[in-house]
Amino acid sequence: MASEKFNTREYGISIDDEEYEDLMAQVMKLKPRKRKNFKGFLTDKWGVKTRLIYRKNALWNYCLFTKKFCIVEPFSTTRNDAWKDSKIKKLYPNCDGFIDAVVKHHTDKEFMELFESVVEETTRKNKLTEIGAMLYFGFRDETIENALQKHKDQTHTGNADGRARKVKVTKNMVMNTTR
Repeated sequence: MASEKFNTREYGISIDDEEYEDLMAQVMKLKPRKRKNFKGFLTDKWGVKTRLIYRKNALWNYCLFTKKFCIVEPFSTTRNDAWKDSKIKKLYPNCDGFIDAVVKHHTDKEFMELFESVVEETTRKNKLTEIGAMLYFGFRDETIENALQKHKDQTHTGNADGRARKVKVTKNMVMNTTR
């Protein structure tokens, strides 16, 4: 009955590698008999805290969608699993991962079309944002920061002096007004 609470591999939660190692270090500090009593939490992008426990030699987080505990993995493990099943690995076996493939074949137009289709498919399948997809495929922090800055610049509604400009919103578009 207790095993029904744990969703083996259907859904999973990926967190930053450093955060995962810190949590596992906290668990491993406990005596083996006390590890089952480990309790923590993870916070999602909306600020919702979800319960985190240690069972079956792994971290488990309560998933609000499935109403069950889902396994927690570091991004690197998730990324490696995605690479193993990737179309790109089958066509370009000399590459070690998504970023390595992009670095080696970024000038090949056919490869870049394939890579963009894989990114789009993965983003749609896993319901990732643009930034989430960058994390998923292992882009560097600088690239992600540049994308965040670009997004901020595109969606900024204020003037240079800090005052917000008046915006007229219609059903299909946003129009800037002079007053």
